[in-house]
Amino acid sequence: RPIFFVDGMLLHELCTTDPSKISARILMILGARRHGADEKEGQIMISEAMRAIDECIAIIEERPDIEHPDSGILGGCMTRPALYFEKSSFHMALGNHKEAIRDLTKALRIDPGYTTARDARANLWASLKLKDYATLHAEFKRILSEVHKDDRGNEASYAWLALMTLEDSRLGSIGDAK
Repeated sequence: RPIFFVDGMLLHELCTTDPSKISARILMILGARRHGADEKEGQIMISEAMRAIDECIAIIEERPDIEHPDSGILGGCMTRPALYFEKSSFHMALGNHKEAIRDLTKALRIDPGYTTARDARANLWASLKLKDYATLHAEFKRILSEVHKDDRGNEASYAWLALMTLEDSRLGSIGDAK
């Protein structure tokens, strides 16, 4: 199998050659995901990727038909909720947690069933102590009701439920945290 290596700055140059193309924007987003941790250029790549996300969202809002999975244009993978989720990840990488929460909330307004965004937002709310235990308890219970019980990503939700239940017995017993 061949090994592909793309230098972060080369990828950046490829993306900015004709930034008007949506493919350049998508490459910019993917490049920032891969090379965003680079000490020298990472923050620049992330900020440009977030701008590219905003531009992709604007394009989709002008032409909502391209978001549909059957359109053959974006294949259903570059939806507004997915783009907001991606942007929230970049905000988290930069330490902008409240901006991340705003973007996750935007994703959930468009697609209330986007459990991955709901889970990320609930974990941010809990870790930053931005919501009361009753609200968090309800949110984590909802998340767990929407995913398969054996999903490996459930540990954090179960852990938060257990901690909140131990802190506030009005939320139920530790057995209710299952």
